[in-house]
Amino acid sequence: MKRLLPAVVLLALSWDAGAQAMECGNRLITQGDSLAKVASLCGNPTQVDHTSIIRQASGGWVNGQWIASAGAQIEIPVEVWLYNLGPDRLMRQIRFEDGRVVKIETLDYGFIEKS
Repeated sequence: MKRLLPAVVLLALSWDAGAQAMECGNRLITQGDSLAKVASLCGNPTQVDHTSIIRQASGGWVNGQWIASAGAQIEIPVEVWLYNLGPDRLMRQIRFEDGRVVKIETLDYGFIEKS
């Protein structure tokens, strides 16, 4: 039983890592990658949705002292890219916040776009 637990933990960790990656050609896109890197490796997405989210600013260090933000809010740009890879492959959706990949999802099978 003691040998089984590390194997189960390792399997769970590798399952989550695979869910947050996307292969483009022979390169891998992962969390933290930039918009420019994804575009250069994967090409143009089928669809792009633009929005933004508002977050509380937490503050920052100024001259060695932590300064609280006093309730300030910041707007963060969000883009969601959809890659429709055709009816024989699963679609992929990549969410960017502030220009960086934060989530990669595998969706249903793709479709053929009608003209």
